[in-house]
Amino acid sequence: MITSKTTTHIKPFYLLCFISIIVPITFITTYTITEVIGDDDQIIPYISDTIDFAPESCIGTFGLSIIAFLMIIIVFIKHLIVKNNIVENEYSDDKREKKQLRFNRFSTSMGFISGLSMHGVSSFQFHNANLVHIIFAALFFLCGFIYLLTQTILDNKTSNNIPLKISIIRKILICISCLFIAYIITQFFIDNLAAIFEIISALSIFAYIITFFYEFSNLTLNIEFNKPIKKLNASGYCNIENN
Repeated sequence: MITSKTTTHIKPFYLLCFISIIVPITFITTYTITEVIGDDDQIIPYISDTIDFAPESCIGTFGLSIIAFLMIIIVFIKHLIVKNNIVENEYSDDKREKKQLRFNRFSTSMGFISGLSMHGVSSFQFHNANLVHIIFAALFFLCGFIYLLTQTILDNKTSNNIPLKISIIRKILICISCLFIAYIITQFFIDNLAAIFEIISALSIFAYIITFFYEFSNLTLNIEFNKPIKKLNASGYCNIENN
């Protein structure tokens, strides 16, 4: 079988650069439009309020959908990195390695759910489908927190190359992401304070993902494409060999 092989090189680091730009642009734009138009009476609106009505809902849905898509890709790439670290470690017991691999899959699934839930938050505005919106928001924060926590545990167990500063920053961001609990409690009493907790908690999840720049900076993904080649037989006819 004769095939032509083409390799494409992709730098995942640029995904982090892009998400670090689009997140603040989306939030600043939607919050600014909400304040200018006056769609919300609060001094500090909830994130849900800034994507509830047009035109800010259009911009918010567009931006958050892109962010969710990038987040899922980044989570998957991080899964491959951790998986490689687990396989390269010399465990004396195969059960321990399998346990780490299962834990990595669980962590990745939490990241996927968090990313998909963010897309759900942007797609189902509060005034149109408040129950669905709340469920997706809860899944985003809860699964996002679990993802941050489990990834940190995995990194501590499988990688010795992460600088101490990065490790400390990630642990701080995990603690900050816990503010979604305070957001849930305070929204029944002080709306503006609850909104601050919500914003900080959400941004901490994105900030944690951006700290993956350390692992992604020297990483290159190689994607190979194999194409069948036409060749002439003795009769002069072309045979196409499928890969």
